[in-house]
Amino acid sequence: MSDGTMNNFNSSGFGNDFGYDFFTTYLGLEYKLQVGIATFKPALFFHSYLWSTQQFDEMRTFNKNLLLPQLTFKIDFNNSEKLNFKYSLNARFPGVNQLADNFILSSFNSVFKGNTNLENQLYHTAFITYYKFSLYRGLNLNLSVNYNRRTTTIKIIQNLTV
Repeated sequence: MSDGTMNNFNSSGFGNDFGYDFFTTYLGLEYKLQVGIATFKPALFFHSYLWSTQQFDEMRTFNKNLLLPQLTFKIDFNNSEKLNFKYSLNARFPGVNQLADNFILSSFNSVFKGNTNLENQLYHTAFITYYKFSLYRGLNLNLSVNYNRRTTTIKIIQNLTV
């Protein structure tokens, strides 16, 4: 401070000594089918997530298994005209800043406090693209539409001990 005094942030709940480990393994199955000019590729992925947090000498371990589908659809009208569609269900897990139990100074005038008991969110992603090229007409057309929708937001896990 300007008068020479020290502001101790640790006594105010700011000191974060946080350990975070995140492991994921997955197994997927894809099938590709071509019918004429169309190609279908459905897929299903089994993800196993394991994460652990350690703060204030307290270790917590969490485990989650998810089935996440994916679908790709392509049509090649010819070499210069194509239509692609892709859909997938995805999972996103919270980061260290969201999990730390003490306060975090995130900007000049913004303070944030995390929660160790947060779980993942699920979201859908779909996009479609269309491509057409014609050298004779001087045409190069690229159209794309992207759609994202969260179905499950990051939520708090309640651990009850009796």
